Amino acid sequence: MPLSEDSPLIFLNKDLNDTTKLMVYHAVVVSTFLCGCETWTQYHRDLKKLEQFHERKLHQLLQINWEDYITNNTVFERGRTMSSIIRHRLQWSGHVVRMYKTRLPRQILFSE
Repeated sequence: MPLSEDSPLIFLNKDLNDTTKLMVYHAVVVSTFLCGCETWTQYHRDLKKLEQFHERKLHQLLQINWEDYITNNTVFERGRTMSSIIRHRLQWSGHVVRMYKTRLPRQILFSE
C-alpha cells in the first residue's frame, strides 16, 4: 500500500534510505500524535486506534505489504521502535518516581 499523494515528499523520495525516513517519522509524526499522552485517560479503544495508526504508517514507510505475513512485532523491530504509548508512559512514570515527594504529579501517582 503506497503512501498517499498528500504525504510529505520526504517519505516519497527514493533517494533517501529507510533510516533517514524513520528518523523524520519519529521526530515529526510520532512526537506530534503522542503530544501529552502521559496525562491522557487510557481507554482501550483509543490506544488501539493509535497503535493501529502507528503500525499502518510503519508498514507504509518500510514498504511492507500485508501479503508478506510479517508480524507487528517484526515491523516494530524493523522500525526500531516499540509500542509508542507504552514507551511514553514508562518514561513519564520514571520521571515522576524521581521527583521530590512534595511534587503534585508524584503525590497523584502514588495516591498520597
